[in-house]
Amino acid sequence: MSKKILILEDSEIIAAMHTFMIEQFLNYETIEFTNGDDAIDFITDKDKEYPDLIVVDHNLSSGVTRKTGLALLKTLKKCGVYIPVIVSSGITDERIKNKYKEMGSSAFVSKDSENYEDELLNTIKSILND
Repeated sequence: MSKKILILEDSEIIAAMHTFMIEQFLNYETIEFTNGDDAIDFITDKDKEYPDLIVVDHNLSSGVTRKTGLALLKTLKKCGVYIPVIVSSGITDERIKNKYKEMGSSAFVSKDSENYEDELLNTIKSILND
């Protein structure tokens, strides 16, 4: 059975790039959301199978109540849902990065990295032990 990765990215272009890379190079199934509210509703729906991993941006401009990836982590923790989370963002503020670590994120991959695509794919493979 193929691994399932949820992508939460408010930029449709970046979300499509993530989907393409993950499906083409890792052969994993993806579920794409550009809205934090919809993603959390999906994840916390007890009738659905949880994704194996989540890739989330820090800044989520869409959605009513969940404006950052930190809100996603807080909601997952509150609901007792434990899914590995990779933060994929261009933020440089070390305090925010440390907050993600404190909240239990599995990894942080900088979109500003010269090798961003490779780093993201390798991080996904490492976390999913493939």
